[in-house]
Amino acid sequence: MIHINDLTILQQLFFDKSLNAIVFDPQDRLMLNAKAPFIWLEELETLKEVVEKNPQQKLLIFNLSLSEIDFDFSQTNISGVIHFNEIQNRTTATKFYYINNPDKSMRWVFPKSNSNPVFLTLYNNAGWKATAYRAAMKVAYRSKTESLLTSGCFMLENRSTNIERFFNQNEVDEYAIFTGTAGANRKAIITLFQNNRCSNFVKIPLTPKANDLIRNEQQQLEWLNSIGLDKMKIPKGHGERGYLSLTNVQPRQIVNSETIGEKHLMALAECYEKTCTKSMPSQISSWSQTKKGLDFLKGDFQIQNTISKDETNVMIQHLIKLEERFQTFEKLPVALAHGDFTPWNMYETTDKIHVYDWEMSCTDLPLLFDVFHYVFQSNILIKQANYKEIKTELEQIKKHPIVQQLLIKYDFDWSDHYEFYLLNMVTYYLPLYTQQKDLHLQAHWLIDVWADALSDLSEELVEPVL
Repeated sequence: MIHINDLTILQQLFFDKSLNAIVFDPQDRLMLNAKAPFIWLEELETLKEVVEKNPQQKLLIFNLSLSEIDFDFSQTNISGVIHFNEIQNRTTATKFYYINNPDKSMRWVFPKSNSNPVFLTLYNNAGWKATAYRAAMKVAYRSKTESLLTSGCFMLENRSTNIERFFNQNEVDEYAIFTGTAGANRKAIITLFQNNRCSNFVKIPLTPKANDLIRNEQQQLEWLNSIGLDKMKIPKGHGERGYLSLTNVQPRQIVNSETIGEKHLMALAECYEKTCTKSMPSQISSWSQTKKGLDFLKGDFQIQNTISKDETNVMIQHLIKLEERFQTFEKLPVALAHGDFTPWNMYETTDKIHVYDWEMSCTDLPLLFDVFHYVFQSNILIKQANYKEIKTELEQIKKHPIVQQLLIKYDFDWSDHYEFYLLNMVTYYLPLYTQQKDLHLQAHWLIDVWADALSDLSEELVEPVL
């Protein structure tokens, strides 16, 4: 089966999203899990008739049939054809492999001609399973059996290789595409290889929200590169025509870690030294989003999936208390925060961290925001840890000499900034998660831990009865 969303993404990457697209699907292979402005046809004669009777329309054809079809490219209105079968005997076609997500949608797409599994540079997962997967794929390429580890293939025929418009005139030997994570922030990422090494990544927004995030990343990187950081290496970005090209910050020698340590804390301390100011909670740039999210949660909304309504209502009451508490606060020390400071958005060497994906970055989040985020995300999504384990790790980090120095130097309370982090994260993501019909398992893990964290925090905030 083929996901309709995959066809939309392939059109946007390889062709022009304004083209009139025809889906020829006589065997009903297409999964209609979303709407798209396509023409569906099941009869070959009807397909030929549509092509012939619309000579002024530029057409893209998705051929999902299981038989060979010879499309005449002298028909000037056919801009391209993507065949989802292996029987097309066309010397002009380029063969691509793809690897699916668990829901059978495409995750990675790459040309058959690649000599190495270059898509693995888009796979920065930690843990033994990820290590084993990388090793298996490398062995498969060495033994020329990589097709056995793919989910399928397609043949692409087109008049011009439009994918090259994203290469930004870089010399490219091989490339691979990550089609992005489903949702409002979805974007595709292309990794570009030259001389057997990744030189650049290209981010292509697939939604309006993703476009805003990529624009924010470009602006933040320009500013960060201007202030100079010694403890943290960051990409250089160049953006035009709706995409962002980024230099690769992956070092040749990587020190793997899933726990925040001294290198991370030293890098954040340097950022605070260069960017720290003070701000009232209500003046922090993310506060409007917090208010918006909380207003939604306080309203009459319907949960669109299996999230517990009772658990959600309890969380909302805790969030209301937190928001009311911050209304009485004076200024907090705020500074640059990455916003998604996690093991899968960075590499480590012996003396520094190399951090990428600055889309969620903000210049005025309370200090230690990235610390809290790293601990929660890495423990929940990598280790599937519970809140008790996360709380224990946070207590250990709080005792670290660098953290203690930060608390004294900037004169702030650990608990206040921890509470802000929880309020910020839950009011942003809980409204989104409650409205997603196909909610991924990891979202349930996050919600369960957030619920325990808020409950524990609420108990600590209750004044003892005298």
